[in-house]
Amino acid sequence: LVPYSIDKQVDELTDGRHKEFRQLVREVALTYADQVKKDYGYFLEKLKPNSCSSGSCD
Repeated sequence: LVPYSIDKQVDELTDGRHKEFRQLVREVALTYADQVKKDYGYFLEKLKPNSCSSGSCD
């Protein structure tokens, strides 16, 4: 059993600044999600056989 609560710690650290904290988390998450989407696209592109470079293969 873990002797602490991450939720309680976050609540205490953001006391009075919950809105700002949520905004920061949202910004970080959306930026990260955009990068993951780009990385996945590059990954898929590199997996295509050379004959599919025109985008005609799925």
